[in-house]
Amino acid sequence: MSNPHQQFSPAQAPGRSQAGAMGVSHTTLHSGDSAQVVRESSEHAEQSQGFLQQTAGQVKDMAHGAGTVVMNAAQGAGETVKNVAQGTGQTVMNLAHSATETVKNSLGAGDKSN
Repeated sequence: MSNPHQQFSPAQAPGRSQAGAMGVSHTTLHSGDSAQVVRESSEHAEQSQGFLQQTAGQVKDMAHGAGTVVMNAAQGAGETVKNVAQGTGQTVMNLAHSATETVKNSLGAGDKSN
């Protein structure tokens, strides 16, 4: 380790200052490389974040669309079941009315002119 208070002769000073300047340049180059790596890493992180946000949005939209399809299918099935039940109920009421009329007619209750 060198002594910070060490005295140099004038003949040694130019070599020392040139070596010191080269060390500073070398350090500056490494600092510049590090800054570039940090910038590139930051850009990649931002791109990854954007990709993930876009993908999450697409997944959300697909799930929403699937939910809508299922809901519409269930509503359609419910309407079909309701219509079939109403039709069946109407048929049963018509049959019951016809059966009642048939019984009345066969018993003569339908003929009031007598």
